[in-house]
Amino acid sequence: MITEIEQRRQFRLTQSRDKLQLASIMMAQRRYNEAVIYSYLSMFYSVRILLIDRDDDSDDHEKILELEKKYYEPAGWTGLDVMAILKDTKLFKDSMEKSPGARVSEEEAEKFYSKAMTVMNEVLQHLKIKP
Repeated sequence: MITEIEQRRQFRLTQSRDKLQLASIMMAQRRYNEAVIYSYLSMFYSVRILLIDRDDDSDDHEKILELEKKYYEPAGWTGLDVMAILKDTKLFKDSMEKSPGARVSEEEAEKFYSKAMTVMNEVLQHLKIKP
């Protein structure tokens, strides 16, 4: 029997994978701005997977950054600095949204896509979930 926590984890994992897939599609279509946004959202949902059993999940991006810092940064749960990656990607995404005509380069989009994949894999490994 699947518990409520497992269902919520699966839902967030599906969201993260879907956004990562959309980022890949946007990359293939050379729509790099959208690829960065979807990569960021994938990371956002990946981090939220970690918060489900803490009963602190939220749709607020700033609150998720605070919660991630509170629960995972000090614990050193991984060698990957998820907090720095998420902050860096959010700042980049926010700056893109403030400059409507700005275009993201292919290299930048690939960098964020790669980070989103890495974050998801780290979260899955931490939770012992197969990718």
